[in-house]
Amino acid sequence: MRTPLTQAESEDDPSMGFALFSSIDFRPLTRADFPQLISLHQLLFPVEYNDEFYESLLGNTIRTVLAVFSGNLIGVATGRLVDRSSCCVTDRRGYIITFGVAEEYRRYHLGTELLLRLQMEFEQAGATLSYLHAKADNYSALSFYKKNKYQVMRRLPNYYFIDGGYHDAYALSRPLPRPPVQCLKWLRRLVVSCCGLCLSPWAALQRWRRSKLKSRDYENTL
Repeated sequence: MRTPLTQAESEDDPSMGFALFSSIDFRPLTRADFPQLISLHQLLFPVEYNDEFYESLLGNTIRTVLAVFSGNLIGVATGRLVDRSSCCVTDRRGYIITFGVAEEYRRYHLGTELLLRLQMEFEQAGATLSYLHAKADNYSALSFYKKNKYQVMRRLPNYYFIDGGYHDAYALSRPLPRPPVQCLKWLRRLVVSCCGLCLSPWAALQRWRRSKLKSRDYENTL
């Protein structure tokens, strides 16, 4: 299954947005939210997700932020934590799976609030980068993410297959700030890993020398 799409919003009226926020409940996803979440996804995205996809949103590596107004789900941001190992360390990233706001609630900076809260979830889990994919002709989404400091990394030809046709996508990303405690943990893992790599040959040599000395001592006793 191809990576899900993201839907953005235009935002022109911050004063109305501030008033709206006081009545909105931002919270994680629960199983009881599935019916409304499915309906919202069907309104926002041109693809249909199966039951397995929705069940996966309750997994340990998933982060979700819902916007609920008067009991109605009006916005959603879902993301996945992805670990990549290279050289000495493991780098954690946050991938935005689905993101969107119901059309009648756009233009109130609700999308920006959802995005910031999802990025905060990534940061608290130790992610150093947030990234996503968006259709190449989804100009409003591209503009929205660029305003939020996302940069286009590359174009992916024929990435999506929608309504019987292929569509290009852009991969976008932005770095996330590291909290001081996580910086120290990351540096400690780097030092321990690199020192382990550097000391392994020396440790092997020392074990070889000790084994030779034991062998000589045994021969002398014969």
